[in-house]
Amino acid sequence: MSEERLSPRELGRASARGGLSTLSGQGMQLVIQLTSLTVLARLLDPRDYGLVAIVMVMVGVGEVFRDAGLSSAAIQAKTLSDTERSNLWWCAAGIGAVLTTLMALLSPVLAWFFGEPQLTALLLTMSASFLLAGMASQHRASLQRELRFGALSLVNVSTGLIALMVAICAALAGWGPWALIVQNLTGALLAAIATAILSGWRPRRYDRSVSVSHFFRFGMPLLGTQVAQYLAGNSDTALIGALHGPGVVGLYNRAIQVVRMPLNQIRTPVGQVAFAALSRQQSDSRMLARFAERGQLLLGYPITLLAGGISAAAAPLVALVLGPGWEGVVPYLHLIAVGEGLNTLAMTGGWLYMVRERTASLMKYTVFSAVVRLSLLTIGMLSLGPLGAAVAVAVAPFILWPVSLIWSGRVTGVPTGPMLVTSYRIFAVALLASGTTALVVVLTQPWGDAAAVLLGVLTQLAVAALAAVLPAVRRDYRLVQEAVLLARG
Repeated sequence: MSEERLSPRELGRASARGGLSTLSGQGMQLVIQLTSLTVLARLLDPRDYGLVAIVMVMVGVGEVFRDAGLSSAAIQAKTLSDTERSNLWWCAAGIGAVLTTLMALLSPVLAWFFGEPQLTALLLTMSASFLLAGMASQHRASLQRELRFGALSLVNVSTGLIALMVAICAALAGWGPWALIVQNLTGALLAAIATAILSGWRPRRYDRSVSVSHFFRFGMPLLGTQVAQYLAGNSDTALIGALHGPGVVGLYNRAIQVVRMPLNQIRTPVGQVAFAALSRQQSDSRMLARFAERGQLLLGYPITLLAGGISAAAAPLVALVLGPGWEGVVPYLHLIAVGEGLNTLAMTGGWLYMVRERTASLMKYTVFSAVVRLSLLTIGMLSLGPLGAAVAVAVAPFILWPVSLIWSGRVTGVPTGPMLVTSYRIFAVALLASGTTALVVVLTQPWGDAAAVLLGVLTQLAVAALAAVLPAVRRDYRLVQEAVLLARG
């Protein structure tokens, strides 16, 4: 594999083009996911979604362990031989096989814990996803390392579309929660096949003479980080399922899905491109700070404005997207959208930890943040029940986002003070726009849900544009524009 060195200008152009290509693919994925959300919500009920949400929380635990940080280690490595890559593939596939076996054995126990016998078969079937994901992880990492984000977008869009069609057919046939299980497994199987074809390499036999221990040394602290992040981010769903049943989980999970579906179309590609680009400049603090600031702007403004708009227009949005019978999603959606938007402002710190190989320090910070989140979750649920979980999601980022940027700057030696100031500016613009949008939505909702959402979108965009009268905000917008022009040229 060629380890080409790019100049900062070339790297910026390649990264921007990769981001633009991925965003185009993400736009198509958004259409697919929105179709899935609106169509399947009218064919399935909250209990169906609740059962599958519990399954996916349990599967997600295994997914964290399945990768063991090896994908990030492969992407971040300065050099990666074919033999090392093959050995990493066998490691990931082996871990996936072990996790598939463990989940199959534990499925009756987990079904008993949640008091839902139907979970046994659902968990047993979904356990196959570990093996499929393990076999695909290094192929995906290879495409990402080579900045081949167009190929990744092709995989994600095509497999998502086929999986959706299969799910709709299954739902129409009356399969209930199995329609969602089939959708997930179909996507995983097709993605494993497609990434193997597009990456252009095949794993060789495991070569014991070539050690990959240094990849595990990078990946294991990252694994600890991912475990802490996962527990903090998914304990709410697990606790609601155990205490209040699949019906309430279904409402809570739909609120999360309505928020994360559009937000991840921006977060995922920008995060992938930023990590790959920053990894090429890991020894240059000045360039790291420059690229990280651009990444923060590209991520921060769209995400916080979008999340704020979703929160402001929660009621008419739920009516349009999910339809009748899902009104219980609205209170959760207001709060979860705020929390998800603010979480994005801390993501830059995570990039810096990984490109500077400070994964042990990242794990320490993540454990701290997990303790904060779980403490707020416990207090919230004891005080307010299921709604308290959403309150915790909204409150935690106010504590954690500044701590994340300050902590990462001290550990990595990259100056993050300017990024902290920028993050508050992004927050201020989003708060002003979203507050105005909320007022407009309330005043126009009597005209109909579609009119309220449309006028809300226009208001959000107009206020964000008017914020450019401030020189600092105008500078931010100019940097975002330059990045887009770089991608096109």
